[in-house]
Amino acid sequence: MKKQIITLASLLVLTACEPPRTEQTPAQNQDKNQAVSLGNVNAGKQAEATGEYAELIKLNQSLKSQLQNATATQADQLYRDHHQRVHTYVTKLNAQHANFLENYDDPKNWQDMASDPEPNEPRVPVGEMKQFIDKLAQANLMLVDSGMGVMAIQETPDYYQNLFTGKASPDVDNYIRLQAQERAPKPTEDNVVVQWKHLSERVSAWENFLQQHPNSAYQNEAKAKFNEYADLFLFGNEEMPVALNHEPILSDEVAEFAEIEKKWADYAKQYPNSKLVPMIEEAKKIARLQGGRGEERFVAQQKFRQTHFQK
Repeated sequence: MKKQIITLASLLVLTACEPPRTEQTPAQNQDKNQAVSLGNVNAGKQAEATGEYAELIKLNQSLKSQLQNATATQADQLYRDHHQRVHTYVTKLNAQHANFLENYDDPKNWQDMASDPEPNEPRVPVGEMKQFIDKLAQANLMLVDSGMGVMAIQETPDYYQNLFTGKASPDVDNYIRLQAQERAPKPTEDNVVVQWKHLSERVSAWENFLQQHPNSAYQNEAKAKFNEYADLFLFGNEEMPVALNHEPILSDEVAEFAEIEKKWADYAKQYPNSKLVPMIEEAKKIARLQGGRGEERFVAQQKFRQTHFQK
C-alpha cells in the first residue's frame, strides 16, 4: 500500500498557478520527492543561459514598474498578461534544455549517497546540475516532476504571490495565494492520515473561495479545483481506490479505510455546513459496494460524479 499512498501524495501537488483557462491547463506535480530550485544548463552555456534568465528578470522589472500606479482591476489584467508571458518563456526554456532534463537522474549530477539513506532524504546536486539549480534559482524558477519522472522548469510556488500580493482585487489575490499554497513542498509521509488531511484542507479552501467570491472570474477554476480534490477525498484514485473489502488478506486496506472514515468524520465535524458533508455519506455507501469485482462501485462513482461534479 506504500506505493499507492505515494502516488496519491503526488496528486496533492498537481496544480499550478494559472489565470482563467483560455489556452492552458494546470501544471503537473512536483515530486522526486521534493521540488528542486534551478540554475544553468551546463558550464559551456552559462553566458547564453544568463541571457535567457535575464529576459525573465526584465519582464519582472517591467511588471513591477507598471504595478506601482495600477488600480486593482489593472493589476488583475497585468497578472493574466504576465502569467501568459512567463508561461511562454518557461515553455521555451523547457524545449531548450530538454536533453539536459532527460538526464536529470544521471549519477554524475548527484553526490554519492549512503548505501542505506534515510527515507525521503534529499539528493545533493553537483557539477553541472548544481550550476543549473543555482542559476535558475536566481530567476525564481525551479524544477518539478511533471509526471512519469519527467523533469520540467516552472516558477517557484510563491513567484506570483510575491509580485501581486496587495495589488490585485481580493478574489485574484486570494486565488494567487491558494495556488502558492498548493505548489509549496508538502510532507512526503506515506501515511493515510497525513494525505487525507491535505486533501481536506484543499477541499475546504476552494469551497471557501467559491462562497467568498461568487462573482470572481476564477469561479470556474475554483469549482474545478473543488471537484478535483473532493473526488480524491471521497474516492482516492485508480491506484488507491477508497473501498472496503473484508478479505483477510487485505487487512491493511481495511485499517486504512477506517482511517479515511475517521478523516471524513473529522471534516464533517469541523465543517458541518460544507456541501461535501452529505457527499461523504454517499461515499461511505459506495465504498462498501462489492458486486462485480468492483464494477458496481465504479458505476456508482461515475453516477455520483455526473450528479455532483458536473462543470
